[in-house]
Amino acid sequence: NIITGQIVGLETLIRWQTAGDFVSPGEFIPLAEKSGLIIQLGQWIVEQACLQANSLVQKGYKELVIAINISPQQFQHPAFFEMIQNALALTAVPASSIELEITEGVIMYNESDTIDLLHKLKNCGLKLSIDDFGTGYSSLSYLKQFPIDKLKIDQSFIKHLNKSKADKAIVNTVIDLGKNLGLTLIA
Repeated sequence: NIITGQIVGLETLIRWQTAGDFVSPGEFIPLAEKSGLIIQLGQWIVEQACLQANSLVQKGYKELVIAINISPQQFQHPAFFEMIQNALALTAVPASSIELEITEGVIMYNESDTIDLLHKLKNCGLKLSIDDFGTGYSSLSYLKQFPIDKLKIDQSFIKHLNKSKADKAIVNTVIDLGKNLGLTLIA
């Protein structure tokens, strides 16, 4: 939290270590998506993140939120909601300690089903955020329909903020938009 200086959340990041080196997620996640293994990998990631979140809650970090990136293919899987419910039950983590991050690309598949699923997830007590906001299918209409808690401004706008008037204008606009909608913002 930029105002209080408190750590309020963590984001899960997966890395693949082989022969002492790390394979970039930019390399193996697209392969997992292409092969369909993203469903099993995504389930493992969700379960591990929930276990870690519950461990932190048990250590007294009750206000900490653990964010989990969800791939579009994983989000669209028919058993996604059930998998999330099972992971929460299996790990006994409070749903309010988990935030699911979806990208704007998720919206392009089936808007009405996406809205329904997001409301079901929100009703379970989960937090929801839109990751990499501004890089995909930014539509103001879905911001008022989706029960999201947070916008994550993409780093491509932040990286050159002090050098680019255009980036600064975009970031300021997204900040104003987020504040006016009562959303938390991350940059």
